[in-house]
Amino acid sequence: MNKQGFTLIEIIVVTSIIGLLMSLSLASFSDGTGGTLLESDAVEIKSTIKKAENNTITGLENINQDSSGSYGLYFSTNTPKKYYFYLDKNKDKSYNLEEKIFEYNLTNSEIDGFSTLEDNLDILFYSENADLYINGEVLEDNLTINLKDGNNIFRYININRFSKVIDITK
Repeated sequence: MNKQGFTLIEIIVVTSIIGLLMSLSLASFSDGTGGTLLESDAVEIKSTIKKAENNTITGLENINQDSSGSYGLYFSTNTPKKYYFYLDKNKDKSYNLEEKIFEYNLTNSEIDGFSTLEDNLDILFYSENADLYINGEVLEDNLTINLKDGNNIFRYININRFSKVIDITK
C-alpha cells in the first residue's frame, strides 16, 4: 500500500507531543526568569544596605537633611513590597517616619520575614565605626531577610554580624 500523507491520528499525536514539549520548556523558562527578577530585588536591597553603611562611615550629609550621621533601612512585613532608607536624625537608633529619605518599591518580590522573627526590621549603621544595630540593639546574631516572588521562589539576604559581609543565597 502506497501512502501519500499522514493520517489524522498521526497528526494529532505529533501535535500533542510538540504542545507538551513547549509547555514544559515555557514553565522552565518562567521559573528561570522569576528567579532572575527576584535576584534583581535581592541585589537592590543588598546595595541599599551597603549605601547606608558607606554613608555612615563617610559622614555623608544628605542635601535635604539638617544633620549627618547614622543611616539605615526599615522593612515591615505589613508593607511587604516597600522598604525605606533613612537618616537617624534624632539619634534614637530607630526609624521614625519623618526621617525617611527614600522609599523603595520591590517590583518582582516581597519581604517574607526576617531571622529576628519580628514583623519589622530596622537596620542601622551607627557612628563613624558603622556599628550595626538591629531594631535598636547591637546585632547579636547573623541576620537574614527572606524574599519571595509570586511563584514561591525564595532568596535570602544574609548579613554576617562580625564582618558585615552581605551575601544572597537560594
